[in-house]
Amino acid sequence: MYCHFLRIKGLSTKTTDSRTQAAVIPRVMGHNLREQGAKMGVRADIHIDATRSKDNIVLRGGRTSAEVASAVNALMKGVIVSKWRTDTIGAIELIFSLPSAAKINHRDYFSASVAWAEIFFSVPIVSAVIHLDEDAPHCHVILVPIVNGRLCGSQVMGNKRRMVAMQEDYHSSVGNQYGLARPTPKKRYGATIKQECIELARKALEPVCGLTDDLLLFFIEACMDNPEALMQKLGLEMPTPKPKTTFAAIMTKPCKPEKQVRSKSAANPYSNNCGENSGHGKPEVAGTMLLSDKEKPIEVGVAIPIVVKIDLIKPHKENQPLSCVDVQIPENSIANLPDAVPDDYTRIRETDIPANEWDCERGEHIKQTARVSKREQVFASVQKTLSIHKRY
Repeated sequence: MYCHFLRIKGLSTKTTDSRTQAAVIPRVMGHNLREQGAKMGVRADIHIDATRSKDNIVLRGGRTSAEVASAVNALMKGVIVSKWRTDTIGAIELIFSLPSAAKINHRDYFSASVAWAEIFFSVPIVSAVIHLDEDAPHCHVILVPIVNGRLCGSQVMGNKRRMVAMQEDYHSSVGNQYGLARPTPKKRYGATIKQECIELARKALEPVCGLTDDLLLFFIEACMDNPEALMQKLGLEMPTPKPKTTFAAIMTKPCKPEKQVRSKSAANPYSNNCGENSGHGKPEVAGTMLLSDKEKPIEVGVAIPIVVKIDLIKPHKENQPLSCVDVQIPENSIANLPDAVPDDYTRIRETDIPANEWDCERGEHIKQTARVSKREQVFASVQKTLSIHKRY
């Protein structure tokens, strides 16, 4: 049974190697409409038969890249774009492909595919071109992802879950109606599995191929894109990958048994009490340490709690308990405390201090002493003298 193929690609300046966003559509349509001869890439290495290009069919849109670009510009008028970046998706390209040996009417099949794309994506289609000048017949469809007056390329393409839903819906709506099967996803093998396949294939082919080791290895590595097919041709089984270990399995893995500790105090079973060889067994070697099941590297004992009586602590400053010890103050001492304790300092902000009080050498503010007049000095000295005489 033949399989159908569907591929989706976001078109931006980055994915199309265009200099500007306006050059994306002309560059893509230059290839789809086979314009500009050698400039658009008609070469032998891309499997395009120029003699059959006249058989290509235009299902939707203009027949030149300029007409398609003009249609896109007309749709983009008044459309809100958050910001044009190199990865901004301005258009989406769908490619529907059929096997070359499939006996299906190409025009009917690709017309049904374009009609499905219009319903599934619900965005304007500006071009649909069928290519019959390459190895397999296929169709290029260009969509403009405009939703409610906004450009939403990433939203229309969607994530991996939407891609799977797209393939399933296309198979049930179009592919299954024409008797085509859905392609099976290609398995991806890691480097370890591929290396095991190379070794197995090398052992199987080396005795019978007659090639040198380097040449044989070159041919085997060239087949590693699909190692399963090579193993089937050689009649070998695919290596099974190791099961993945989960975090729960790692944390619940049984621990290794505890190692026994060597101890110098353990008696040597191969020696007598005097330390001399008795002729039985192995001789004792000086400095050897034997295993002991009884002794451990760390002995666990019973901790003796330290009790501190607060009543016995003297009320001296150097004998005050630490802050972590709860000390209760008698209630009668709390009752004798004043209601309010006045502060012995005054808060002053630096902005309130005059600039002339800043000392550059010391790096701090120094308050200048207030000047006292001579009259106040004389008055203060007289008052002091009178107070002295009153005492006596």
